[in-house]
Amino acid sequence: MVSWKISTLLLLSLRALNALAQAEIVEEVTEEAPQSPNLKVSIETKFPQSEIFGVKIINGHATQAVVSISNDEPTPVGLSIIGGSLIQDGLAGAESHIVRNLTAARYSTEIPAGASETITYTFSTEVHPQDLRLQLVAVLKDSKDAFYTLSAYNETITVVEAPTSIFDPQMYVPSRTPAPNVLDGCTESLLYTAISHSSC
Repeated sequence: MVSWKISTLLLLSLRALNALAQAEIVEEVTEEAPQSPNLKVSIETKFPQSEIFGVKIINGHATQAVVSISNDEPTPVGLSIIGGSLIQDGLAGAESHIVRNLTAARYSTEIPAGASETITYTFSTEVHPQDLRLQLVAVLKDSKDAFYTLSAYNETITVVEAPTSIFDPQMYVPSRTPAPNVLDGCTESLLYTAISHSSC
């Protein structure tokens, strides 16, 4: 029994170290990448699930971004990372601040000279419903192993809650969010009824 607990702790420690090492690699590459590259590469990002009135991100649901990268360089370039942030712009001269960093995804995609590639980047988030600026960046590597950071998307989006229905099974599962659900309401009603009858 003791050996099983020790082996479980060792396994969890190894997983934590692996995740930490990957995060450090992503941060290191991002910090080394220049912000204003002289690279003949264009990036366009679209959201297939977006509505006619703009991009909406649904809390707790995966959002898919389709990133098209066109390489006009005479040599191939490689896509290393796509990541981003949700930013709240300051009002009346106040500074902008990051509300939530999105998970960075690593790639090993090579884009030949004069060619284009389409990559899918999927992310999800949980923030209060509001209008925020979605900033996506792509980290590219040229033939000389130099890293470049290019803007992939920088527009205002709307974060919304998922629509609820009485037929949704999640409505009947206890929730950790402040919003009440059906099961919580029913349980409280039954407890109140039982206590009031027992006191009579």
